[in-house]
Amino acid sequence: MNIEAIITIIILAVSLLGTVITLITALVRGEMKKFIEEKMIEAEKSGKSGSEKLAFVVEAFKEKYKIMQFILNVKQFVEKIIELTKEINAK
Repeated sequence: MNIEAIITIIILAVSLLGTVITLITALVRGEMKKFIEEKMIEAEKSGKSGSEKLAFVVEAFKEKYKIMQFILNVKQFVEKIIELTKEINAK
């Protein structure tokens, strides 16, 4: 087995676990709801149209909770698992 592949998988798994724990903690504590409400109020005050307000809130949420990074990490994790599985099956 390739030790670099195993280390990469472990690092990605820890990163994913950290992100999931952060999201669950924020959800349970109500921090996510408060953040979204604050951004909605901010969007209302800006005088933007409805779709611009929504885009503003969604973008702020993605930046704060790093959703795109989480998705990329999941993708990399799955790719590494598939790569490792193919390597094991080849042997």
